[in-house]
Amino acid sequence: MRPVPPLHPFERRLASALHALHLAGRAGPLLLAVSGGPDSTALLAALAALRVRLSLQIRVLHVDHGLRPDSPRDAAYVRRLCQRLGVPTTVVKADVKRYRRDYRLSVEEAARQVRYAALARAAIEIGARAVLTAHTADDQAETVLLHLLRGTGLRGLSGMAASSPLPPT
Repeated sequence: MRPVPPLHPFERRLASALHALHLAGRAGPLLLAVSGGPDSTALLAALAALRVRLSLQIRVLHVDHGLRPDSPRDAAYVRRLCQRLGVPTTVVKADVKRYRRDYRLSVEEAARQVRYAALARAAIEIGARAVLTAHTADDQAETVLLHLLRGTGLRGLSGMAASSPLPPT
């Protein structure tokens, strides 16, 4: 019998968070949003490393926002990575430019709304227990700054919560 390799500190923290959120060791898939960037790729790799130890079922959704000419390369990268890790993957293409125009939103807000709507639809479709997204400390700081700039009071002056409901589909 091969010895079980020790966990990387990031994997230990992730395992602890999954336990705290009651997501480890339960039936049903977890849907992971993977952009192909370093934060979501690291989360995917850590979840793949933990899946046997924590009895996790992982599925990936990549949303191609169509905002850059090379966005299909990101989708292809995510597909290859997931195939190598043995994680089922779905790629959806979104027309963020049109959505932005129709709803008069910033590019970032339109992309976020389109992405989270796609995640909500996919989560319902596969019966996901949760949708996981990866964010860096910079993302958290940016969220706090945006809340401050929008004129939030002390109650709203916070970063992203560890857990929040998905928007309606």
